Amino acid sequence: MNYGYFDDNNREYVITNPRTPTKWINYIGTLHIVSEIYGILTEVTIFVPTGAEVEVRDIKITNVNDQPIKVDAIPVLEYTHPDALKQFTNADWIPQTMQSKAVKDGECTVLTQYPFMFRDIKVNYFTSNLPASSFETDRKKFLGENEYGTWTNPVSLQNDELSNTEASRGDNIAALLFHLGTLQPRETKRLITQLGQVHTLVDAKQSIETWRDPKSVDDALDAMKKYWDDYLSVLQVETPDLAFNSTVNIHNPHQCHTTRQWSRYLSYYQLGLGARGIGIRDSSQDILGVIANDPQGSKDFLKQLLSFQRQNGSALHAFNPLTLEGSVGDSLEREDRPHYYSDDHLWSVLCVTAYIKETGDVAFLDEKVHFYEKDSVEGVSVLDHVKQALTFTRNDTGKHGLPLLGFADWNDTINLAKGAESLFTAHLYGRALNEFIGLLDYLGKNDEADKWQSSCRNEVPRRRARLGW
Repeated sequence: MNYGYFDDNNREYVITNPRTPTKWINYIGTLHIVSEIYGILTEVTIFVPTGAEVEVRDIKITNVNDQPIKVDAIPVLEYTHPDALKQFTNADWIPQTMQSKAVKDGECTVLTQYPFMFRDIKVNYFTSNLPASSFETDRKKFLGENEYGTWTNPVSLQNDELSNTEASRGDNIAALLFHLGTLQPRETKRLITQLGQVHTLVDAKQSIETWRDPKSVDDALDAMKKYWDDYLSVLQVETPDLAFNSTVNIHNPHQCHTTRQWSRYLSYYQLGLGARGIGIRDSSQDILGVIANDPQGSKDFLKQLLSFQRQNGSALHAFNPLTLEGSVGDSLEREDRPHYYSDDHLWSVLCVTAYIKETGDVAFLDEKVHFYEKDSVEGVSVLDHVKQALTFTRNDTGKHGLPLLGFADWNDTINLAKGAESLFTAHLYGRALNEFIGLLDYLGKNDEADKWQSSCRNEVPRRRARLGW
């Protein structure tokens, strides 16, 4: 069955049949980017401007009737608690912490929301470029507290205005009512909303002013298009196979960008509730897919991943990107199993060597990155991190001379008793070691390369640059 098509000109996949084989994720998106009802056409462009920390919704409302029509617009959103997992497990206490306030900013209204314990740390704000006649922050009042209202027919929309309630607890929302007036046939009104989070509202003042300006929004969209032009222009191929061209030139690098950005932190099998975070192995593999397109971003992220390596050379399995707190993953499930995965730390070796191959940035090897332990604030060179990773595996072997499995390897489901060895990790170690030896040769450190080569239990003749160095 056909579910849509690749639009190469706009670098998009257009869904024509929403009943896709599995549910479709847009990390920022809606069921409809364009909708039409009762002759009112609404087009919504939702994006985070490059370099900004705010979600902008550029809403264009057009009267496609042949008669004038009076239109009101009410953008609305629901909030979650910063501790999303607790929101599922403590439905009594969490709502009691939620608070909303309304702040006048000239003619416009800014709705702020926060759990009371985050009042000066994580303040959410919602505002727009047009004056709102009224607002609502209480979900029950918006839907209809005693009338069983639903999102398909909120009771409050039967009134001339919203209640202007500043909810001090309960299910907080943000809703703003705009009287757009009478739209003539084919006339369009533009409403721009923005949602962000800051320490205090004062910190958002400049951002709010910027994104209330339609020109700033237009410029940001143009800048985003240019960003993708630059990102994708690194590699463009032309072959007789149009589908191959489409995949290689546009859609695969676009998907690699998304996986590098989110690293499965939010997906249908990782719900972003803080229990897992971003995987070290996963993100290392993601970096390998974007180095050519985004060398600086890859370098910065790689340094972050290296900071979750232990002093003994092994690595933590995951980390929370908001708190930068590391985790050993599921290895805590069994007390009789090692609390490390046998392959996590080795992927960084491939990332470092791939980055240098792509960029020639040899100075990166001298940059300092601290280990995860608190007493390693001084940091060591990236090169030393690579050596520590290889040294750990070299010394962590079983009775057959193969790397020990640890809690698991690339196959997370294999959790065998202590002493089990891993062929997966043996192959990965061999590839990482060859890449590292090639790097040492490239750097002119031939004696050191020979030492690492001779450290292999079954020494084989070394051929310089055989892996692209």
